[in-house]
Amino acid sequence: MWRHFLAPRRVLGVYISIHLAINSYSIRTVAVGGLELFQEISRNTFRETFADSNTEKNMALYMEQSLSLEKLKTELLDPHSNFFSAG
Repeated sequence: MWRHFLAPRRVLGVYISIHLAINSYSIRTVAVGGLELFQEISRNTFRETFADSNTEKNMALYMEQSLSLEKLKTELLDPHSNFFSAG
């Protein structure tokens, strides 16, 4: 069952409303303790989205540079960044 999560808001001249299936999902922040799972989900999502339009070399380079455990940990610890997981 879909329910209104937030009242419609005007953003950049466009009214938006956010809905979620309250009975099916919970939204949590990603913490450093879940770093390996966060990396796995990030890599799988990137692969599924961009593999068809990139070479294996480019895919491997991006994952090595941008989706390494060290890089993701740095981003998770950045106080100006927020990462969320729904499940």
